[in-house]
Amino acid sequence: MSHFALQFYDFNIWANNQIFNRLKELPKDVYHQEVQSVFSSISSVMAHVYLSDLGWVEVFPVKA
Repeated sequence: MSHFALQFYDFNIWANNQIFNRLKELPKDVYHQEVQSVFSSISSVMAHVYLSDLGWVEVFPVKA
């Protein structure tokens, strides 16, 4: 894997940990609460993040 790919991977782990740590601070009912934003809820944002991560994982080649 290229140096850039490793940096991107490390950043992605850091960013996701930041998101998860903030989510832990919120009341549980807020996760599915409807909001006026680009996404209808925090759970919708997290689904988008997951699918985006999955897409990026498929872009990078895997060495055996």
